[in-house]
Amino acid sequence: MGQNLKNNSVPLIMKSIISPKDFIELYETQKTKEESIKYRTSSINCKNDFDLQEILGNNIDINSLIKEKHTYKPHYCVVGNPNFYFEDEFTAIFEYQIERENLLSDWTNNKTYHKGAVTLKKISDGNIQISVQQDSTSKETFEVNNILMNALKRAHVYKVYY
Repeated sequence: MGQNLKNNSVPLIMKSIISPKDFIELYETQKTKEESIKYRTSSINCKNDFDLQEILGNNIDINSLIKEKHTYKPHYCVVGNPNFYFEDEFTAIFEYQIERENLLSDWTNNKTYHKGAVTLKKISDGNIQISVQQDSTSKETFEVNNILMNALKRAHVYKVYY
């Protein structure tokens, strides 16, 4: 029985257009690119002092935030319900793994897994700053990092920035 959904038909068409050798080469190139960790760093200047553990102590429902961002059902989700853990009183880390439905990946296994993380480090050297390191291995983990950071900024803008 055929389906007219773009997500189901396009990958099948894509698989049938290129030769098996070309497909393997493209697949390996993409797999290698996604398995390597990409790092992005930034810093946020703060006007008020704060306790990092107090601000980040609440549970974050990252999957709900992902669903809110998308008009349609996203093709990935975060595995489990990760939250920040504290390396010390100045460093908070949010590590997670996504499960992505990837119809181009394999005929029998359409799921791939990718890791991501956000590390926040409070720096108080006269001025108060938050150093942010975002680690991503796919475009979806990059997106999750941005969703998380935007949610944190919305939730804590008056406590930290003003």
